[in-house]
Amino acid sequence: MIEAARAVELREPIDDRLRKLLRACGPIGGARPKAVIDDDGTAWIAKFPAEGDEVDVCAIEHAAVRLARECGIEAPESKLVEVGRQNVLLVKRFDRESDGGRIHVASARTILLGNGIPEEQMAYADIAECARRISPTPAEDSLQVFRRMVLNILIENTDDHAKNHAFLHQGADRWRLSPVYDVQPQLQGIQYQQLIVGDEGTDPTLTNALSQAGRFMLTPAEAYMEVERLLDTVSGWREVFRESGVSEHDIRELEPFMLRDSELPPPPTRRRSERSTG
Repeated sequence: MIEAARAVELREPIDDRLRKLLRACGPIGGARPKAVIDDDGTAWIAKFPAEGDEVDVCAIEHAAVRLARECGIEAPESKLVEVGRQNVLLVKRFDRESDGGRIHVASARTILLGNGIPEEQMAYADIAECARRISPTPAEDSLQVFRRMVLNILIENTDDHAKNHAFLHQGADRWRLSPVYDVQPQLQGIQYQQLIVGDEGTDPTLTNALSQAGRFMLTPAEAYMEVERLLDTVSGWREVFRESGVSEHDIRELEPFMLRDSELPPPPTRRRSERSTG
């Protein structure tokens, strides 16, 4: 599969053996080479290294998924497999039932467009507010969206457009936020997120992330405590990444981008009667 992915990426001729492998995978989407792998009846998405990668992207994404989990963000199981001196990332599919049946998935982009929100105006808070209407667990899903937004700011994941968030069908007209996916540092130094963060638009700052707490069903004090906790967890990213198989070379490459904004504004005034109104 690594050989087939490399051939497609470089637009090289593909023989019948490789063509058979590629036909079996079907379309998955995304910019990087990937395939569906069956392991004893369990479906995994295999993500392969790409030609020209200057860092081990597979190991870095595996580490970022683990870091997300430590931040209290629901994330799928993942594992790193060495194949021919290269790492391949396996991510367990969350859109499959235990018996192999499929769970319907709708991207956040689809949900937001259906609610009349143009793509250029889509915000994290819009996803949270949609969850409030369609999720059986609205408070938990809104909190999960808030945590994702803060984590993406802290680790420089600027590939956070609305297609990289999704909802899983729960029956009737209920949809629950899916586990996080495609979360990793981009190492590009882009000074904006793809989704609107808060009052200051797409600015990737913690102050901006805190500016619309009520839309996530959080009081300002609750949101501030969440950011403090996430900041503390992400500050230990080096150890998490080392334990996840990221090399020292790649950790040095990541250092200029991780925790690019770690400054918190003064904490909000706490009032006993304070409640979020949304």
